[in-house]
Amino acid sequence: MRELFELVAFGVLGVSIILSGLVILKFKELNGYLKYYGIWILIGTFIELSSHVLVNFHIPNLFLFHLNALFEFVLLVFFFNVLFTDIGDKGVKFILWPGVVAICFNSIFVQQPDTFNSYSMTLISLGTIVLGVYYFIRLSDIEMSLDKKLLRMFMVGSVLITHSSNMIPVLFGNYLLTVDTNTQMIVWILRACIILVVKIVIFYTLLSYVYLQNYNDISK
Repeated sequence: MRELFELVAFGVLGVSIILSGLVILKFKELNGYLKYYGIWILIGTFIELSSHVLVNFHIPNLFLFHLNALFEFVLLVFFFNVLFTDIGDKGVKFILWPGVVAICFNSIFVQQPDTFNSYSMTLISLGTIVLGVYYFIRLSDIEMSLDKKLLRMFMVGSVLITHSSNMIPVLFGNYLLTVDTNTQMIVWILRACIILVVKIVIFYTLLSYVYLQNYNDISK
């Protein structure tokens, strides 16, 4: 079971690195919400790679989840803020600093860096799901060219699926650490498979828009 998990995890890491390479090559040309999406991809790859290295050296990596929660929250706030303001809605920047304070408070006083920060990650995932679903509803009422809508749907959809897949392992992260290894592996393998599929779809979506279309126009 562990061998299967490591194989899938290695696949996720490999696709993440390739995807990050694509983002780095075209980063200067990214604008609007795609810029924050690109940074989200790069930070995610860095966290995955760091976690993989630490595990191989038998070094605890739970503190990375705390760093990831902070980075994830900040980037997603900016990402959705641009998306909502682009369609004439109120932005979501007003939740930035209260959220940052809450995440830091949780990591310092409640779920410290040597424990799984399930509270922060759960709230971030729930918030992302709510914002993503609401954005889809609002986008359906906006007059916009089909290619622009499709790009936004793919980008928001990938974030939405990623955080939806996080809910069970994140919400019960500390509990999973207390159960037998096989049960843990089943949960993490399922999540890794979902993430792998999502990243492959993201890669081909970005590749098509970056190299086959003028994404500087459709991202505005």
